[in-house]
Amino acid sequence: MPYSVGNAIFAAGLEHALATESSYSYYEGTAQQLVCPRANQKEQIVSLVKTFNFQLIPDPTGLLSVYETGKGVDFEIKRVYCLSRLEANSTRGYHAHKALRQVAVCLSGSCRFVLDDGKVRESVVLDSPGVGLQIESFIWREMHDFSDNCVLMVLASELYSESDYIRSYEDFLKEVGNAS
Repeated sequence: MPYSVGNAIFAAGLEHALATESSYSYYEGTAQQLVCPRANQKEQIVSLVKTFNFQLIPDPTGLLSVYETGKGVDFEIKRVYCLSRLEANSTRGYHAHKALRQVAVCLSGSCRFVLDDGKVRESVVLDSPGVGLQIESFIWREMHDFSDNCVLMVLASELYSESDYIRSYEDFLKEVGNAS
């Protein structure tokens, strides 16, 4: 796969690759990004992938990871959940939210997120407890390529509400105004 640590690389099938330096790497891991503009889009200006670093405090006995509202997470955390024991070939997500905002952190192992705003699809690999991936409302998300030891934590701005979900990609495109 054309992943590159700390760089964004346009997907295969495009005539050129554009690599840009970023601040995705942190302590023991990185976020690896693959950008996939839609066929009718000539270039991408703003990335859907927004990552930031959390405080990691190493000591001789291990690593302390700190997650706090106002320090990377710019919303009040109302719900926290974890995904674990995921099969490597399983996929999850395939939805968007109308109001909910999230930050995803891979506490152990790795997984790949695909984010889509109806115009651009981007893919990012999370593999560090020190990197948070911010996912805004009205962003379609998919999760793939879970490592055997993947533990994914999600910090959410709202409590669970089924009415906040957009579970059909066609409905999502209509909501964001990009239906064909």
